Amino acid sequence: MKFIFLILFIFSSSLLFSQRDSLYHLSVDAALGYSKYMTTMTFEDLNKNGFSGTFRVMWHPEYLLSLGVESGYQYLYSIRSDVNSIQFGASELKASMISVPLLFVTSMCIFPISLPNFELQGGGGVFFLFNDGELYGSKIYSHVFSFGYHFGGTYLQPVSDKVSVGAQVKYYYISKLQDSDLSLQFLISYKFLSW
Repeated sequence: MKFIFLILFIFSSSLLFSQRDSLYHLSVDAALGYSKYMTTMTFEDLNKNGFSGTFRVMWHPEYLLSLGVESGYQYLYSIRSDVNSIQFGASELKASMISVPLLFVTSMCIFPISLPNFELQGGGGVFFLFNDGELYGSKIYSHVFSFGYHFGGTYLQPVSDKVSVGAQVKYYYISKLQDSDLSLQFLISYKFLSW
């Protein structure tokens, strides 16, 4: 909890004391990469490696703090395992879970002189969780939602006045699962509106 208060204090103080020398602008960011599901589940055939994608729209005012919304796709896990039951016989268990988050994002450049292209990000929101499974010829689909939060860091190198490319590392915590996900993504950002 102290960590959250520290982040809020840094962000609010940046609003009061730090300003950029640039215009207001809106940017759209798209990222693709690797996702690692971090869980306490102990299935032997659990695959915790997957694909992740992020889509984000950010408002960058004259201050160091930027605001936005983010969504995307996270492949959390999959299981393929043989199951033997005395009553029902042998079958193959197939199961997977994906997440589609809808998150509020705050972003801040905390070292505007020494690292102007590096930003820390954080926020919270809702994770929509979709389960898909099959066992003994029966298919199971379910979906639930969970609250959660995220934080991470982004490095963007400008390649033109409007386009930047880089990478980001993001940590997501999903409260209903009491598990988390770590993503490493390559990122492209486009300033589509300035004033």
